[in-house]
Amino acid sequence: PRQGVVSSFKFGESFGFCQGMLTAAGVRFEFATPQKWQKAMQCRTGGDKNVSKARAQALFPGIKITHAIADALLIADYARRLRATP
Repeated sequence: PRQGVVSSFKFGESFGFCQGMLTAAGVRFEFATPQKWQKAMQCRTGGDKNVSKARAQALFPGIKITHAIADALLIADYARRLRATP
C-alpha cells in the first residue's frame, strides 16, 4: 500500500534476482509467510513487535535483542529448525 509503481517494480525485480541467484547456486529455499514462521516459533505478534522481541530474547539470551534484529534471528532459527528435520 502507498508504494509507487516504480518502487513496486524495483522490489519485484530485486526479489526475482535473488530467487534466480539462489536457484543458480543450487541453494534450497522456501517461502514462509509471517503467519507460518511466527506460529512455528511461538511468537504470533498480532502487530505487537514486543512479542517477537521477547521470544528472540528467550531463545538467544546471550545477545542484546533489538526490534531491528528480532525478526531476522527468529526467521534464521526457523530455517535452521526446518533443515534439522528429516
